[in-house]
Amino acid sequence: MKNSSKKIGSLLVLLVVGAVSCPQQDYLSIEVDGIMRTCQLFVPQLEYDYPIPLVIALHPLFLDSRQMRQMTRFDAIAEREGFVVAYPDGIARQWDVMFGGTQDAKFITTLIDVLINNYNVDPDRVYVTGASNGGMMCHQLACCAAEKIAAIAPVMGTPPLPVFFNCDCEEKIPVMIIHGTADAIVPYDGLPIDFGFSSAPAAALFWAENNGCGLESTVTRLADVAPNDGTTVDLIKFDCDFECPVLLYRVNGGGHTWPGNVDFLPQLTWGRVSMDIDATSLIWNFFRTKRRNP
Repeated sequence: MKNSSKKIGSLLVLLVVGAVSCPQQDYLSIEVDGIMRTCQLFVPQLEYDYPIPLVIALHPLFLDSRQMRQMTRFDAIAEREGFVVAYPDGIARQWDVMFGGTQDAKFITTLIDVLINNYNVDPDRVYVTGASNGGMMCHQLACCAAEKIAAIAPVMGTPPLPVFFNCDCEEKIPVMIIHGTADAIVPYDGLPIDFGFSSAPAAALFWAENNGCGLESTVTRLADVAPNDGTTVDLIKFDCDFECPVLLYRVNGGGHTWPGNVDFLPQLTWGRVSMDIDATSLIWNFFRTKRRNP
């Protein structure tokens, strides 16, 4: 992907979509259903003569794309590994999945099409991750747009009960879930009330059933490389085909946090941050081998 091609791509977005602007190659605005939606974008500077992957990273409730970028630090990995990262903004810093809405899902699917058409993105290697409210959106997108997504990796975000009970996914999709057992915002064991959430184990089991996996799972305790952080991590792995695995990283003692980044906005950190794993690296290592139509 050459610098000149990036400029041409931006012009094409302006001309074809009309409601999209790209003033510094790292910002998009897209009109969807009469509403201007925004997205920060990272495009690697290296040249690629072939389509490259796309990672969409969805921010938590009350945060925005800039803060998601800061929390996950995907840009450095994307530059080194060669993939595009999109950091969209929800309306009023939230995603409507919690209230049964579909407008944000339409925005994300439109964004995927724009990036495929204008940024040399491989349509078979589009991945979605998110934190908290953004993690909930991962589940919704897997339910309603699996034909566009190669894998999801929600962190501290389980599906709201309406999504959980009304999911109509017709395809297998690789899923990796990271969730702390001491999460007081989106509890690991779920919140079965109005506007409640599924538990993390139930969400993992749902996707295992969807993917035709065996429902038995193995539990492996990972190395406690940061013994002073007050957490340990178990990997719960279902018996699935290689192409469509379902993994649950249970962060024992972990709070409503992004593992591996203890320095991010401590005033917005609820509970212990596990340093035994780095969620960003773990997510990319999971994504990088997955593709639609393998």
